[in-house]
Amino acid sequence: MTKEVLIASRVPPDLIAELKRIEETEHIDRSTALRRLLYTGIREWKLQYAANRYRENTVTLARAAGHGGF
Repeated sequence: MTKEVLIASRVPPDLIAELKRIEETEHIDRSTALRRLLYTGIREWKLQYAANRYRENTVTLARAAGHGGF
């Protein structure tokens, strides 16, 4: 079992408003919403990073398909 780590960040009010909308729509608490958004954001970043590396010819298609080495 992995131990979770607490992180903190200052967030602008407009993002808090969006986060509250997500919490209400999904019927989830803030921690769950933030974890889901982080997982989604990290996955999207990896895909974009791998695509950019492939486009720049710094990795093969097979390596990029594996998310560029991540």
